[in-house]
Amino acid sequence: MRMVDAVAMLSELPGARVHRSWWVAREAVEAVVRAGERTELRLGGGLVVPVSRALRRELAEGGWLDLPGR
Repeated sequence: MRMVDAVAMLSELPGARVHRSWWVAREAVEAVVRAGERTELRLGGGLVVPVSRALRRELAEGGWLDLPGR
């Protein structure tokens, strides 16, 4: 399945595509980690997901990168 088709199927769920091959449920994000130019999301279980530079602005505008308490 193409990623674009998978993302379309998930459109009703609270989440977002954060990288070329990553879709993340908003409730799974425990922390936003910034290291220089890189931004990553830390999920439950210790998984760290990269945030695409191309999607960073859209995610920031959606409040993903300034989640309270993170």
